[in-house]
Amino acid sequence: MYILAPFPYERKHPLASWLATIMICFSGGILSCLLFGKPLAVLLVNPEKIALASLLWYIVNYVPGVFSLLTTRPVLSIILALKEVHRLYNVHNGVKEAQSLHPYQPLILFTNGFLKGAAGEVLMFFAQLSAGYVKPNTHHFLAPNVFLFPSSVFKTSALLSLLFSLQTFSLIQSDHSILFASAMAVCVYLRLCITWGFIGDPFVPFENLACSVVFGGMWEAYKRVTSSSPRNNNAHNNGETHTKVKKS
Repeated sequence: MYILAPFPYERKHPLASWLATIMICFSGGILSCLLFGKPLAVLLVNPEKIALASLLWYIVNYVPGVFSLLTTRPVLSIILALKEVHRLYNVHNGVKEAQSLHPYQPLILFTNGFLKGAAGEVLMFFAQLSAGYVKPNTHHFLAPNVFLFPSSVFKTSALLSLLFSLQTFSLIQSDHSILFASAMAVCVYLRLCITWGFIGDPFVPFENLACSVVFGGMWEAYKRVTSSSPRNNNAHNNGETHTKVKKS
């Protein structure tokens, strides 16, 4: 989560700040339109949503004391929990939207659900670019590259989209409400624990295991084992003995 201090940047560059905020708020719709070839003008069909996002942007950045209140631990915990619930609904609706358009294409279902959930992470670079936080020809980035360093939100969105896609094709025999409620509880718990430092990224052990087995680590371990085998050790010891005999 990237929280920017509201002053003085928003006073100096209100248009850039507003544009970056709107881009992140509607990032899921933007990526979905690009995926399905829809015009971005579809996002303007409901101007009340843009007006509500603009009102919240103004209150957070220009009303004194609001930003400080929102960043306190109790209030921020509630916001994070609601954000995870909203993300879960976005992933679910993304899978359902793709199913209505391409009902027999599991990869499209997964991709749209995933983009709906992690769209803010994907478009963070472009939002910072529009806000002037990314300088050309430099390596100064406020947020890390999500494809180089995937966050837990990025990975959770992919896992949720996979689960809902599999359930759509009846590959997961579970009641939809039970799966949805379980996913909601786990997502909220993980987000709060990771944000406040109670636990680390729960996906790291599985990533390390996959890297060691699939992405070359197994072969490196095999080479180390074979290079230190008894036959090689005996050959090495015989070579040393032969050298000592020659010297003597």
